[in-house]
Amino acid sequence: ITGSGMQNIGVAPDISLPATWDIQQSGESSLDSALPWDKIKPVRFKKFHFNQNAIAHIRRAHLDRLENSPDLNYLLDIRERYDQQQDKEALSINLDIRKSEKLNRQQWALKTENKRRDVYGLELFKTYQDLKDFNESKEDIDIDVKNDYLLNEGAMILSDYIYLKRNLLLLEAA
Repeated sequence: ITGSGMQNIGVAPDISLPATWDIQQSGESSLDSALPWDKIKPVRFKKFHFNQNAIAHIRRAHLDRLENSPDLNYLLDIRERYDQQQDKEALSINLDIRKSEKLNRQQWALKTENKRRDVYGLELFKTYQDLKDFNESKEDIDIDVKNDYLLNEGAMILSDYIYLKRNLLLLEAA
């Protein structure tokens, strides 16, 4: 699976999860003055081969979830918006234009979040300030398993693989 907003994070060949930013262009490593990566001696390992039929099934299941998951679509919407902003070549210095752009960003964020919330039957935010207040009121949690969409999709991909692998082993044994 390739395309805008998708990054292969080593789950399996050609299976990628949505990312909300380009890790090659953000962070310290994107700076000219970034320190080089540390080099360590590689670890010997036995090459692992995926069953291509199982991978095709897992890919289809992932794409189905990607197509039907409001949470993963939310992340894709954020990534699409990020990519559009990255492609901008100029920023206006006109204060009225900048205020208008800020208002448009806030309205987009409100609309995008409400689209996701509507699918789940959650109360919609009336204003951007309501959304902002809600996000600021949340406690900091190291890993919020319930709301970590990428973690959950990664677990689903692994679960699909384990389930298919078990079924393939059962078929071979029969």
